[in-house]
Amino acid sequence: SEYTIWRFNDKSRSIPPGQTLRVEVLATAVIHWSNDDWATTHDINTVDTGLGLYIANLPTSGDAAGQRIQFTFYWPESERWEGQDFTVIINEK
Repeated sequence: SEYTIWRFNDKSRSIPPGQTLRVEVLATAVIHWSNDDWATTHDINTVDTGLGLYIANLPTSGDAAGQRIQFTFYWPESERWEGQDFTVIINEK
């Protein structure tokens, strides 16, 4: 598969190099993320799949082994932040 899936009930902790990190949640969210220890940040909106899931793909193909992808969530419907950061590490080849 070209994706590693991250869900609240199955939090992937690592991803093979070259794969895309797909985040799946049950509500509309903005994913606030970084691949350089929060020196720079990016925001990506989830997309409604029509199946009760909202997804966003975090591009990780250019990231090096050992690099960390960190992210959190903003929930626009309830106007709140998740209040926790999550981390996925790029594996060695």
